[in-house]
Amino acid sequence: MNELPPTDVEFATLRYLVAQIDVELDLVKYCLTQMVDFSDYCVKALRHSIDCALYGTGCAKISQLDKANKTILGIKWEVILKNMLGLEKGKELDFNIAGVEVDCKFTMGENWMIPPSCVGQVCIIGRYSEKNNSFAVGFIRAN
Repeated sequence: MNELPPTDVEFATLRYLVAQIDVELDLVKYCLTQMVDFSDYCVKALRHSIDCALYGTGCAKISQLDKANKTILGIKWEVILKNMLGLEKGKELDFNIAGVEVDCKFTMGENWMIPPSCVGQVCIIGRYSEKNNSFAVGFIRAN
C-alpha cells in the first residue's frame, strides 16, 4: 500500500498539536489530582486560611477585612496547602512537585496577580467567591 507524503496542512496541524502538549503542567496536574482527597485538602486549607485571616480582627466576613489581612489569606492558603499535601518547597517558586517548580496563587476577585518571575511557570491557582460561597482550584502555565 502506497501512502502519500503528508501535506503542509497535516504538518501544520501536527506542529499545532505538539505545541499544545505541556509535559510539566500535565505532570503536576496528574501528581496532585491522583492524591487521595486532593479537592478536600484544598477546601480544608481554604477554611483554615479564612479562619486565620478573620481571627482577632472583629470581622465576620472576608469582605470586611483590610487589604493586608486579605493578602494573609492567600499566603496562608499556600502554606497550609503545602503542609497538608506534604509538598516540597521550591528553590525559586513556592513548591517543587515531581521536579517541577510551581507557584501558588490565590484570588477573591476575577483574576490573579502574576509577577514577572512567574511568567512561563506552572501555577496552582485558587479562587474563592464569598458572594457565591464557591471555591475553585486549577492549574495553568502563566503566559
